[in-house]
Amino acid sequence: MWYYASQGQQQGPVSEEQLQRMVREGSLTRDDLVWREGMAAWQPAGEIAGLEFPPRPAYPPPPPPPADASPYAPPRYQAPPSSYAVPPPYGTVAVPDYLPWAIAATLLCCLPGGVAAIIYANKANTAKRSGDLAAAQAAAKQAKTWLIVSVVFGLLFTVIAVAVNIANLSNLK
Repeated sequence: MWYYASQGQQQGPVSEEQLQRMVREGSLTRDDLVWREGMAAWQPAGEIAGLEFPPRPAYPPPPPPPADASPYAPPRYQAPPSSYAVPPPYGTVAVPDYLPWAIAATLLCCLPGGVAAIIYANKANTAKRSGDLAAAQAAAKQAKTWLIVSVVFGLLFTVIAVAVNIANLSNLK
């Protein structure tokens, strides 16, 4: 189910089919804000994958002046809506960024596990940017798991390598 904010009013919930119909009819513009469960914040409808808007004209027509406006008066400024409250009980949840740690683990510890951590951290960041909070959290959890596996195997390999070298040095005497 989707929520949308059009002309300063929060509306919804509506189904995805209803949202598509509103796009086709022109009652939902690419600049109207939309939100659904799993998204971190409201986003312009034009940024949502799957919503097909007609192309923008090269030069948009100017808005009509208010009826009581003098032709010599400066245009009135109308501030856009500042923000819309996310419908309860959903809120903004931070998704951790494990990408720097995954890169460090790849370079310093264990290559295969680190590469998997990098892949999942990148998936989490991509899902977070697209507003899919549930997928971002799942991918971040996988990145953390592969990061831990990489570090544990890297440390285990290092301990075994040091023990083998100490054993070889003691055999030389």
